[in-house]
Amino acid sequence: MTAPIQKVSTENFSFSSSIAADVWHPKKDAKAYEWWYFDALSDDGSEALVIIFLDNFIFSPRYNKREFDNS
Repeated sequence: MTAPIQKVSTENFSFSSSIAADVWHPKKDAKAYEWWYFDALSDDGSEALVIIFLDNFIFSPRYNKREFDNS
């Protein structure tokens, strides 16, 4: 599974789904962010796990203050 299954890109948005594309990307500007979401379910369905990684969290006061300061 090294070839992208789906990839849509514009200047401000990029979505990819492949093992080869699953890498951290450098931010292009101060308003850019990455949001990684992983979930897993045990074989018997009795346990679940969710992990979320955020870089430049869009809901943080620091991010929003910076957004208004730069506009």
